[in-house]
Amino acid sequence: MEQNLVRRIDPDSGRTTRKIRTGNDRSQIAAGHDAVWVVNRADGSLSRIAPQTNSVIRAISVGESPVAVAVGEGAVWVANAGDRSVAKIAPRKNEVVKTIPVEHRPQSVAVASEGIWVTLRP
Repeated sequence: MEQNLVRRIDPDSGRTTRKIRTGNDRSQIAAGHDAVWVVNRADGSLSRIAPQTNSVIRAISVGESPVAVAVGEGAVWVANAGDRSVAKIAPRKNEVVKTIPVEHRPQSVAVASEGIWVTLRP
């Protein structure tokens, strides 16, 4: 069994065109800022994939047990269930620039023009 892979699929043929190795226990994926972003729960990281080269160009430490990722408002946002936080990543710097504590374990995250939306589980 192939583990820790993200597959790039041709939408016309439905065939896998690339297999890209990321971190451990990947759970969510998003695209934006000329990159594909993959959450790696077991590693506490976010992989940044360059679509032009089909390779991981950076693994960013984001927090404990990241479970979701969203792109918007000039940043990449990661919900961390383990430490009950949302991390804001600056795509140009490839680093966490802000960590927002939340009351419970976040499960998902979305971005809208009026803020960051997070679902929580006690």
